[in-house]
Amino acid sequence: MLRRDDKISAWQTGILIFVLMFANKVLVLPSLVEGKAKWEVILIFGLLFSFESMLLAVFYFVKKRNPETSFFELLKNRFGNVFLISVCIFLFFYFFSKSVFLYSIIRVFLRSVMYRKCANILFVVCLLPVVNFVAYAGVRSFGRTLQIFFPILFFAILGCLIVGVLASKNDLIFYGLDFKSFALNAFKYSGAFGDMAFLFLIMDKIKIKKSQWKVVFSLSAVGMAFVVAVCVVFVFTYSSTAFLHPFAFFELLSFVKEYEGLGRLDIIPVLVIMFLTYFQMAVYFKAMLLTMENVFVKTDEKYFVGFVDVMFVLVVSVFLTNLSTTLWFVQHVLSVFSIAVFVLLPFISICLKRRE
Repeated sequence: MLRRDDKISAWQTGILIFVLMFANKVLVLPSLVEGKAKWEVILIFGLLFSFESMLLAVFYFVKKRNPETSFFELLKNRFGNVFLISVCIFLFFYFFSKSVFLYSIIRVFLRSVMYRKCANILFVVCLLPVVNFVAYAGVRSFGRTLQIFFPILFFAILGCLIVGVLASKNDLIFYGLDFKSFALNAFKYSGAFGDMAFLFLIMDKIKIKKSQWKVVFSLSAVGMAFVVAVCVVFVFTYSSTAFLHPFAFFELLSFVKEYEGLGRLDIIPVLVIMFLTYFQMAVYFKAMLLTMENVFVKTDEKYFVGFVDVMFVLVVSVFLTNLSTTLWFVQHVLSVFSIAVFVLLPFISICLKRRE
């Protein structure tokens, strides 16, 4: 297997961010939050995306000051090897938790929609070989692959949104805003956010000219807008019955499964979700490999792949075996990780600036 970790361009970086914006946010999350917060789900998504935008802005300033230096090298030079290892271990478990959550949700979705009788091992066998290859092959090959599939994903998502808007006929019911409930729900489901942290791990592998940053910001804004649009259309479509429809993005086409002899249109969101899952899981696995490289500097990366696979299969097969356990995990574990990321990365960046 040939592994190349060359630079990725501004367009590839923007597309990567676009894909990450959908991770864990367009299936069960809108239904879960709507069941707790009603129309406030829109405000919660907006608030948490503002934190994502903050991370992107922090990354911009760090990258601008250190265009060729890796984030790990900056940590080691400024704070020492012990601090670097501590941060790497924290980020490893953070991205591992996100990968487990994503897999658990996708498994429940596919079982409910398509493969009711399939065992867990079948999903693992179909997923891990592709994810391992993409993560191990390098950032450049991953960026090029995303660039090829991006137009298809973009117009498929846009088409689903348009159909969802045309099918939506309900009025949104507004309730009074309870700030305590709003803050609590934002914290509980913050675990689905924070994916922008991956940019820091590949900082030295990103090549963006001064005039190209607008491409990165534009594609990230489009990704966030699409996710919020999915949430808005879903809430408008189902209003007070949204909690009965757990898979938001898929449910956008539930009213138009067949149209003018074209066959089942709801296969489109299924394919989009499957493609996005492969890319998003590859990002999480790549993040784990990068953090382990900086902890075990003299170990071949192929051993890291095997370790991550064994650990992943063990957790999803023994501990997170049903949806209720997965939801408890995201609300009580992953949410703490995400809030820590939103605090830790800006704090480290400020400290880097002060010590330069």
